[in-house]
Amino acid sequence: MKHTIFNRNYISMSVLAMCIGLFSCFSIAKAETRPEAILDGATKSMLNSLQTNKLELKQNPNKIYAIVDEILVPHVDTEYMSKWVVGRQYWTAATPEQRSRFIVEFKKMVVRSYASSLLAYSNQTVTYYPIKGGIEGKSKVQVSSVIRQPNGSNVNVAYRLLRTSGGWKVYDIIIEGVSLLQGFQSQFADDLRGAGLEKLITKLQSHNAKPLNTK
Repeated sequence: MKHTIFNRNYISMSVLAMCIGLFSCFSIAKAETRPEAILDGATKSMLNSLQTNKLELKQNPNKIYAIVDEILVPHVDTEYMSKWVVGRQYWTAATPEQRSRFIVEFKKMVVRSYASSLLAYSNQTVTYYPIKGGIEGKSKVQVSSVIRQPNGSNVNVAYRLLRTSGGWKVYDIIIEGVSLLQGFQSQFADDLRGAGLEKLITKLQSHNAKPLNTK
C-alpha cells in the first residue's frame, strides 16, 4: 500500500521531533476493519482533500483546520491520550471541568501542529505493513510503516491503535523510536509539577491563540 504523504517537517511537534504521520487521518470504518487498511484508506482521503482544496489553501491556509478536524479528530482517542500525558495523579485530582478544558486545548494543539505540517506537504510516500500476529481478540495493536522521502532517506513510523466501541482509534505514534505520548508527558511535566493542571491549560490556551505557522 503506497501513497503520497507529508514532508519531514511533520516530525516536529513543539520541542520534539515526533510528528510525521501524526495520528495519520482515519476514514470512518467498522470495528473489524484491519487497522492497516484504515490507515491506507485514510491517506488517500487526506491526499484527495489536499489536492481538491490546493488553490483555496494557498489563499486561506486556515481552511486546513476544517479539513483536519473533519478527517482526523473523530478517529483519534484524545481523551485516552489526555489522561496518559497528564498522568494518574494530576488527572484524578483535576475537576471534571478542568479535564474537559484540557482535552479541548490538547486537541487544538495537536490539530494545529498537524495542520501546519500538512501545509508543507511535498510528495513523500508511505507504506503500511500487515500487523504481526493478527488482530483477533486484541484490544491494542501496532501498525508499522515507512515514510520514503524524495532525497532517498526513510523514516520509520509505528502507529498504536486502541479498539473502541467506535472502531480502531490511534492513541500513540512512534517516530524512529520516539513515542508521541512520552514526548508530550515530558514536555508537560514541569508545568504540572510547578502549578498543576490549571497552569498547563493556560499555557496551551496561549499557544493555541497564536497565528498558524504556514512556513
